[in-house]
Amino acid sequence: MPKSNKRDQLVQVATNLFQRQGYENVSLNDVARESGVLQGNIYYYFKTKRLLAIAVLEAWENQLATSLSALEEKHNPRERIIAFLEFANSIGEIYTAWGCPIANLSHALLSEPGENLDPAPCVYQVHLTWLKRQFEAIGYPAKEAELQSQQLLSELQGGIHLAHVMGKRELLETLLVRYCEQIRSL
Repeated sequence: MPKSNKRDQLVQVATNLFQRQGYENVSLNDVARESGVLQGNIYYYFKTKRLLAIAVLEAWENQLATSLSALEEKHNPRERIIAFLEFANSIGEIYTAWGCPIANLSHALLSEPGENLDPAPCVYQVHLTWLKRQFEAIGYPAKEAELQSQQLLSELQGGIHLAHVMGKRELLETLLVRYCEQIRSL
């Protein structure tokens, strides 16, 4: 298997393991074993578990940017925001079972003493920048569009967290349905 394919495979396997088992409970050897890569070879690609986790966050950032670009096909910003919220609702079962993978991994990395976390804020910034552009296209001034995007993402993250810790998907679904109604009325 070519070098980049192995690296991508390791990132994908780590993504799944971190989500299901938690960053703290997964070792590089677990990722290597699950990937079918020799345990010693994983260190060629990732010297530390933290570097692998950062690669996971970077992959999410790229995937998110691609997904949000696809939403640009919608004709108006309201439809784009609603499609964004409907997507979040469509994976509500995953959020309820495991929480937000970006938040979970970011929290785990921030909990490591003396370490700086660069990629997680970038993933959230992709959300915020895209949402701000949509609110500006609706007609909000730049500062208000920024506040609207922060509020929406904060409430979405809160809804995901609440649904997860309480094990009630309907908490997230109710929030998202309400937000879609609000966006339609703008």
